[in-house]
Amino acid sequence: TIGPKMKPLKPAKGLVVENVDRDGAAAENGLKPGDVILAVNRSEIDSVEQFKRILASRRGGSMVLLLINRNGDEGYVRFSLPE
Repeated sequence: TIGPKMKPLKPAKGLVVENVDRDGAAAENGLKPGDVILAVNRSEIDSVEQFKRILASRRGGSMVLLLINRNGDEGYVRFSLPE
């Protein structure tokens, strides 16, 4: 698993990161509780299932590009999937 617990952000698009395992991939890649994941590889995200499906379609060790909103600031984070 990548580690973070998330929930859909309704009615807006995106997933709120609720917590992050400090030893997990999410923490290693810089995700923090309260971050909102808006897109993966430039595709908008609106469900945890969709997020998991996209990551499952990628090989371990590959990179994905996450668009996140942190405290009102949007930016991209390169996320390395666990092997």
